[in-house]
Amino acid sequence: MALIRIWEVLDYPCGQRLESSLRETDIVDRLRRLKEMECSDEVAIKLKKVCAKTIDEKLRHQKEVIHQLQKKGQPRSASLLLKKIPIKIHGELDNQQIGNMQIDYVEHCGSSAAGEFVRTIDSTCIASGWEEWEAVMGRGQFPTKEGLDKARSRSPFSWQEIHSDNDKGFVNVHLVKYSEETALRFSRSRPLPC
Repeated sequence: MALIRIWEVLDYPCGQRLESSLRETDIVDRLRRLKEMECSDEVAIKLKKVCAKTIDEKLRHQKEVIHQLQKKGQPRSASLLLKKIPIKIHGELDNQQIGNMQIDYVEHCGSSAAGEFVRTIDSTCIASGWEEWEAVMGRGQFPTKEGLDKARSRSPFSWQEIHSDNDKGFVNVHLVKYSEETALRFSRSRPLPC
């Protein structure tokens, strides 16, 4: 199903964010052009018009499967940590304030994610679109903190907030402490299912 493929490529956003991406970007056309997804012209047109509620309904089963996989064995300390980091959905992010940064990993692993490999921390200012990239080895807490430090030091403006998905490289004790020490607000996206 084309919608599921786009949802996977965009790292499982909630229905609201996926609707926005489908309407405001050329993701459908790009994935078709790159042969990452196959669908008819009719389906492509429908994907560009689909609403968040329909997206959530169509993805409900996939979200339940992922939720069950994530739920297994989550330690109590992890759930306590998650309570310290506020959840913000797409519409709650201040896209006018320079320095509110969305952070994410870009993996450079080819077709296999096995073993250690380089990842790039992509830090994007939500208001201006300014990006800072920092390559780090692995996804550990310490390389992530050091990578963010380097990206912040090169940035032409001071960072006000960092917003990440629920990746363990970002959502951890070290980054919570880092945000407190540097007076950065720290928020995260809503976990799956939306």
